[in-house]
Amino acid sequence: MADQLAESLEYDRDNKERVKAGVLYVLRHNLNNGHTCLPADKLCAAAAKLFGRAAGECAGGFT
Repeated sequence: MADQLAESLEYDRDNKERVKAGVLYVLRHNLNNGHTCLPADKLCAAAAKLFGRAAGECAGGFT
């Protein structure tokens, strides 16, 4: 649903604000589950899954 909304607003899938919001979502989700620290590799893997990308793309900033 979020993808459809972003596309209807003509946001590119790699829009910086969209990516930042996705990363914040992953961090908040883990915080709400009691985690106070999230290793970068796990953050990248979760964010990549959220965006439908390969985990290895995270290190490059989803560009």
